[in-house]
Amino acid sequence: MIETRIQHGRGVYIDTKLGSVYEGWRVRNKREIYGRLIDKHGLIYEGEFRNNLPDGNGKLWQCDEIEGIYPKGLRFDGYFLNGLREDWGKKSA
Repeated sequence: MIETRIQHGRGVYIDTKLGSVYEGWRVRNKREIYGRLIDKHGLIYEGEFRNNLPDGNGKLWQCDEIEGIYPKGLRFDGYFLNGLREDWGKKSA
């Protein structure tokens, strides 16, 4: 018999394969409702999640510079849809 562990509820979840940390709600192994995701490059998203992706109101900012991608201190406050930023958010550096 194979035991499957379903993550459900609020907590801290560490993904060693991707090098990311998620603190927030999970529903049936997916990031849902609200949480904070920090990736291995120091990119942080805090806000609403749906089906494992940023979806709804949230904030995205960069702690460390990712060469050629995001400068240190970049911040976006606004709306996300299916993991992507919508154009009408507020950007600042």
